[in-house]
Parts: sequence; C-alpha cells; structure tokens
Amino acid sequence: MNAIHTLVPPSESPARLLLVDDETDNLDLLERMFARQPVELWRALNGEQALLQLDSDLCFDAVLLDRMMPGLDGLEVLRRLKADPRHTHLPIILQTAAGNAKQVIEGLEAGAYYYLVKPFERAQLFPIVRGAVESYRHLRELDQALSGVNPLGLIEQGRFRLRTPAEANELVRWLARAGGDPGPVAFGLQALISNAIEHGNLEIGYQAKRKALIEGAWPALLASRLDDPRYRQRSVLVELERNAGQVCYRISDEGSGFDYQQYLRPRGERLIDPNGRGILVARDLSFDSLHYNEAGNQVEARVDVGGWEEL
Repeated sequence: MNAIHTLVPPSESPARLLLVDDETDNLDLLERMFARQPVELWRALNGEQALLQLDSDLCFDAVLLDRMMPGLDGLEVLRRLKADPRHTHLPIILQTAAGNAKQVIEGLEAGAYYYLVKPFERAQLFPIVRGAVESYRHLRELDQALSGVNPLGLIEQGRFRLRTPAEANELVRWLARAGGDPGPVAFGLQALISNAIEHGNLEIGYQAKRKALIEGAWPALLASRLDDPRYRQRSVLVELERNAGQVCYRISDEGSGFDYQQYLRPRGERLIDPNGRGILVARDLSFDSLHYNEAGNQVEARVDVGGWEEL
C-alpha cells in the first residue's frame, strides 16, 4: 500500500469510523473502499442504531452518514449530534444522492464536516476522511494539552511571528487559552494561521492544494514552498489583545490577499472539495466574530469572554 494514500500515519492507531446507511450494499461498498486501510469499521442500518453506537464507550474519529434513510434520517441524526456537547466537534460526513446545491448547503449549515454526493470514488473519499480524522484527533490533543491551570487568562497583549506550520501548532496551543473554550478556539486559530501561511505567504492556490490533497502530495508541496527562496523569508504576525469583555486575535500575512467572501459561503463544486472549509468552520464554530480587511491578508477573530471578574 502506498504510504501517501494511507488514512492515518503508521505510527498512529487505526481510524475508528462509523458507517451509517439503510442499504447493506452501500455499506459493503464502503467497506471494500477501506480494504487494506488502517481502519476499524462499525455499521449502523438506521439513525436510531447510529445514535446508540455513538452513546457507547467507543470513541469514533468520524461518521459517514447517509442522508436519505427511513425513520430518523441523516439530517436529523446530524442535528441531534451537533446539539450534544459530547459530539459537537465529531466530523460527520454526509453521503447521499441528494446533491443539489440547496440540499448540500442545508447539510453544511446543520454542521456536516463534508457532503459527499454518490456515486464517489476512493480519490474523493480518502482525502476527506483523512482530513476529518486528522483534524478531530488534533482537536482532542489540544483539549488535553489545554486542560489545567490557565495563566493566559491574565494576558492583555502579545505579538508573535512565525513561519512554519510546526511553529503555528506550538503557538496555537498557547494562545487558545487566553479566553473562551480553548478547544474550538485552537481549532479556529489553526485554520486561520494555516491559511495565512499556505495561501498568503506561500501563495499556494486553491486548486493546487485540492490537487495535491487528492493525489497525496500535499506534504511534499508544502515543504517545497517553505524552502523556496521566493517565500522562505516571509512570516505571519499574530497579535493578541484582551479587554474586559473580548479577546481579539489579529493574523497578518505578507501575501497579496484573496477574495475571502467566496470561502464564507462556498458554492458549486467547492461544496464537496477536500479543502476550502477552514474559514467557514472558524467563523461558525470557533469565534463570535470574524472579519478580513479589504485585501484579504489580515483577519481579526474575536471571542467573548466576559468581564475580568471571571478570571
């Protein structure tokens, strides 16, 4: 098996996936797609079974959920899971033949991680599942790392410069503790800083990243741009400012900017692409407000934290 197409790195435990569909043929097909992959698969034939599985002690990394099912349909299952604090951030990938734009948007607005339109191939499925598993595991790691004493609740201002994703990972673990729910805030900061590095400073376009993700070549592309003399001197400035009621994170890159509006409400094929969701997720799940400057190379994200008396 080609390592670049593996769902999880060899050093990590297998991905635990819950497959939900009322058609056993569809479940069989999914299992064949995941053959020889480092995964542990569970089945549910309807929405009720899915909720029972998720109420068990099993810790799933992602759910592939059919939308059109008798009884409790996929959309209602999705809404119930997103209303449950235990599963708010669990990636739910809706997969169905109901693929018109209105239905796709409805699923995404209900909290779906992605929306796969049947029929789909491994080349479409794997990057999305891989991204879901990686992001959810990273979020759980952040939650564990951010537990305990929080001296950053006392910070008023800070300025930080970084260049690489590794530096961003370390900074995010620290910054997210300045206010709000650190897990979702860390997830949102990671998305915004990654966008500043990849698309701002390194000038990796949307289609180039999409192609690299599908082909399993994303790590190589990112490494080559970081080492490119045209970009390797660029940095991202992250500023933090706290007042009595809010924490403001300001992220600035050295790129020429981009049209951020199209990523706040993706349309057409972008609704089912393996990338392009970070800004949307950050706005909806991580921050109370999010605004870009006109050029698109600086973003301010704010979290309401209450008064100083809460520290």
